[in-house]
Amino acid sequence: MYGSRYSGFLFFYNGIMEYGIREHALYYALLAKAVLETEHLPNAEELLKTITSEYGRRRGKRMRANAETLCPSDDLSAFFRTGEWAGKPGENRSELIRNQDTTESHVHVCAWYDTWRQYGLLAYGTYYCRWIDPAIAEGFDGSFRLSVPQTKGAGDSVCRFVWNQPVSAPESERPFLLPFSFHIEELRHTAQEVLYRTVPEQAKDILKRTEDAFQESVQTL
Repeated sequence: MYGSRYSGFLFFYNGIMEYGIREHALYYALLAKAVLETEHLPNAEELLKTITSEYGRRRGKRMRANAETLCPSDDLSAFFRTGEWAGKPGENRSELIRNQDTTESHVHVCAWYDTWRQYGLLAYGTYYCRWIDPAIAEGFDGSFRLSVPQTKGAGDSVCRFVWNQPVSAPESERPFLLPFSFHIEELRHTAQEVLYRTVPEQAKDILKRTEDAFQESVQTL
């Protein structure tokens, strides 16, 4: 189980500080800022994409494993049902549109976007919108594609997600939710692995600047 893999630091604080979407949004944007503002770092944007995509694929693989124990089908119904997070009431608002050959989700209210805008981190947070969901779909099993042609962070009125196949059944309860302390720690752990593998000289500084800024910022939420 995932608890044996991590130190438990963020799990402990989740009970005290009730980490949620806003903290997750902050951590990602501050990590992106630290990566992109590191001097003499070649291909910083590509490095951030690698971190984000590996993090997303890991989530997709967990969802696939859960789907195999729960859902007899391997279509979008299983993908939606094994989602790992849930926001608080009012934090997010979206509509699912079922077409003959595609499925779309239009997100009208997003707590990630609202947090980045509030803290002046929108330029960094929108990288998450660009890369995370296609990576999750790829990690799930690669049998369908997800494109994100519009995002609020890019100035569009809604975030628009388009899967290249129809969904066969409506969304139902998600039994595999994980606390946002887990998702933040998973992101931190993935970033640590990628950074020490690719830019070991700068890895420690990037992670420390991210962590220091995060601990300072969460006190103001």
